[in-house]
Amino acid sequence: MQDQLSQIDFLTLPLPGKHYEAGEPIITLESRKSAIEIRMPYSASVVSINEQLQERPQLINQDPFGDGWLCCLDSFSASLINHLIMSYEAYEAMLDG
Repeated sequence: MQDQLSQIDFLTLPLPGKHYEAGEPIITLESRKSAIEIRMPYSASVVSINEQLQERPQLINQDPFGDGWLCCLDSFSASLINHLIMSYEAYEAMLDG
């Protein structure tokens, strides 16, 4: 994603407390190059969002595993984990398809 967008200039975050279905777009990231949507991996409600990204979207690039976090979702059952795991081969096939 970083290669496609480079520096993120603008984003839209989901609404805290709102329930989203699996596959539904919840976040849009925009740069001078393009825009992408991030979709829900599973049906869940948004618990909180990183409000500091509204003023400083570049935090996503600068510290994606720290201050650049996007949102927190409510917990899900352990049975959903298998749905979220993808092998390297499956990932490559998805990119080619």
